Amino acid sequence: PELPLLTGVRVLAADDLEINRQILDDLLQLAQALPVIVSSGAEALAQLATAGPSAFDIVLMDVQIAPMDGYETARRIAA
Repeated sequence: PELPLLTGVRVLAADDLEINRQILDDLLQLAQALPVIVSSGAEALAQLATAGPSAFDIVLMDVQIAPMDGYETARRIAA
């Protein structure tokens, strides 16, 4: 089946596994999104701090990412 198009959607995604980051990046680009892929919650927070809260339309987090899990990262983003 065809992927739904996410044309122009700015996505920040965090995953600690390289293969997952590669797959996610490929899928998001195929869907015409604009992905920024990082390897930790701390990197996600740094991207948001640098780019500003309106730089991304959605943030995708691995909930089992180490050392700061996705739940804690999401709490910090919300704060």
